[in-house]
Amino acid sequence: INSGIMPVFYNQTLGWEPDTYSQVAGGPGAVLEFIGALLGGVLADRFGRRKIFFLGWGGFSVWCGIFGILILSLDPIPYWIQFAHLIIWPFFIAMGTVAMFALAMTLSWTKSSATMFTSYMAISNLSVVVGTKLIGLLTAVLSIGHLYILLLIIGLLPAILLKAMNPRSILELKELGTDNFNKEQKY
Repeated sequence: INSGIMPVFYNQTLGWEPDTYSQVAGGPGAVLEFIGALLGGVLADRFGRRKIFFLGWGGFSVWCGIFGILILSLDPIPYWIQFAHLIIWPFFIAMGTVAMFALAMTLSWTKSSATMFTSYMAISNLSVVVGTKLIGLLTAVLSIGHLYILLLIIGLLPAILLKAMNPRSILELKELGTDNFNKEQKY
């Protein structure tokens, strides 16, 4: 939803030129996204995949809530906040996504990990399609500021479910069956 409404919001409401938007999103935004992905992987290995998933997606969700409140309360929104949003959200998304894939791959059996990764990517792509379809419906009912506050709520819901998940039982099952799976592994 965020990536679908931003170009229109920045161009039509905030008055950004398409070139300026592309230069910021594709320049410093892309650099921070890359750093977020690298940092997400390193931190996930060091501190745990779930913690970094919470940090990445939780950070994105909280930032969306803050941005929504700023949209509703400031008129006009200061340029530095507009700029910051374009470079902050990809950082958090990349960090959270890398940790999510690392967690999902850890919980997958080696034999099915390629299939599982394909499934995760398909779900990720499906979420982009669903989010894009929802934009029209949601913007008809909510202002952009309220939509960003909704993103805060939507983004934090999976964190509640993930917090309740106990991966230890799956990891214990994998440990018991490791020999059988490694013998059948195809490279």
